Amino acid sequence: RRAPSHLVDDMLDDREAEDLIKLKNIVSELRRLDRDGWFAAPVDAVALGLHNYHDIVKKPMDLGTIMKKFENKEYLAHEDAIEDVRLTFNNAIMFNPDGHGVNLAAKRLLAYFESQLQKLSAFRAQAARKRKKTNEKSSKKTSVGGGRKNFSDV
Repeated sequence: RRAPSHLVDDMLDDREAEDLIKLKNIVSELRRLDRDGWFAAPVDAVALGLHNYHDIVKKPMDLGTIMKKFENKEYLAHEDAIEDVRLTFNNAIMFNPDGHGVNLAAKRLLAYFESQLQKLSAFRAQAARKRKKTNEKSSKKTSVGGGRKNFSDV
């Protein structure tokens, strides 16, 4: 279930909204890197003759569906989007045998995705450190008597 669209923007804090935008950009890049289009749309198990697909893959996911969920503002937390991207590639890795083109592409794209998450995480940590320093400096400036203790510290 999702929240009404007029409430979604109010529900997200600035950092969460920023993270979701960055993740959407990463997913766009994954779609570009998916040269064969294996992950662009839901698997059509019937058309492909994959009779056991839904017995093995219990929760199908693909990059096209993820992009639609971004566009429809269905993601309220970046963790949900991350889970769906991982699900996309882990499904492909689970269903397709080692050495198969889809399996190899899924592993390559998942590794790329994880590397982008690491960069995003490092960026967030650096931004948090900067915010903390800024907050510490501003609290020192506003304390009574300059560098003295605040009344609440006594």
